[in-house]
Order: sequence, then C-alpha cells, then structure tokens
Amino acid sequence: MSHKLLLGKEIGAPIRAAVADRVARLQDIGWQPTLASLQIGDNQAAQIYIRNQRRACDSVGITFAEHTYPADITQNEMLAAIHAINVNPHITGIILQRPVPRHLDLERLQYAISPSKDVEGMHPANIGKIVYGDFEMGP
Repeated sequence: MSHKLLLGKEIGAPIRAAVADRVARLQDIGWQPTLASLQIGDNQAAQIYIRNQRRACDSVGITFAEHTYPADITQNEMLAAIHAINVNPHITGIILQRPVPRHLDLERLQYAISPSKDVEGMHPANIGKIVYGDFEMGP
C-alpha cells in the first residue's frame, strides 16, 4: 500500500483563486454571495471553525453572516429560523455548526436547509447526488 501526502495549501490555493474569480464576476453583475453560519448555543470549539470559515469567506470576497441562537431554542423555533434564511434571497449558502444541543433533532434541522443552499452537502438530496457521483450541487 502506498501513501500520498496531501498538501492542503497547495491543493487549496487554485481552488480559492477560482472561487475568488467567480465571486468577483458575480459581484460585477450585482450579486454578492453570502454564507450564513448557524450556531446554536455557545460551543467554544465551534467558534474556531466559525473564525476559520469567516477568514476563508473574507479571503475570496464572500460575505459571512453569523447567526447565533440560544441553546434552549425549540425545534420549531430553529426550523422557523432556517426557513427564514432559506427564503432570504440575499443568503446564498447555509452551514449549520455542530454539535447542536441534544434536545434538537440534527437530522430534521439538516433536512430543513434548502438543498440549493446546503454548502456542506448534508441534505439527504445532496447526499444522494454525491453517492451517484453528481458533485454539481449548491449555489
């Protein structure tokens, strides 16, 4: 068995450049891509991921919108919040930070995110596309 060392910066640089170019072209026609980050509760470990996501977005010109909800939010309240973001035409992508509080059904929350705004590919429709080799999903 052979091993191959993956160098993230080398692999990521051309991807980031291509994304930045596409974002610039979208901005030229008046469309500003925006990623909504949804965090439920105060999870310090998730804050590291959120900070890195914000930096990545900033580096390519994507607006990063952080939405924080109380840890005791109900399932229905969170589903309503996701719905509001789904129908917001200014939000082009959604990422649900994990973990979520135990009283919430993560699968239902993930399912509530519009497949076209699901940047992680966790919606069942997007997982199915991945299984069948269709990687052209999301906004």
